[in-house]
Amino acid sequence: MKEYKNEYRKFLVERFSFFRTKAHLSARDLSQRLGMSDGYVGKYEMGTLNMPSEMLLDAIKVMGVSTDEFFSKNPATYDEERKVIEKWNKLSEDNKKLVLEIMDKLK
Repeated sequence: MKEYKNEYRKFLVERFSFFRTKAHLSARDLSQRLGMSDGYVGKYEMGTLNMPSEMLLDAIKVMGVSTDEFFSKNPATYDEERKVIEKWNKLSEDNKKLVLEIMDKLK
């Protein structure tokens, strides 16, 4: 089992690996697309290499993920939550109050 320096590093590496796999990219393929050596991403995922924030953002883009989705609380429900927020933003203030009242009753 991997040992992480801190919980933030664990979050980043696990989320990175999740989306890389979801994008059907091998570590080698992603490394090459980032213009790095073949083992770059593998070393990052193994914890032997730090990745600069600019490179992380480039990798997120290459994997076809938005930064909002990458850093979301639960990527599995991100699309559903985004749709709810979009619909919420279109509601009138009165309808927002009504929705909140209904949600309170559903608890």
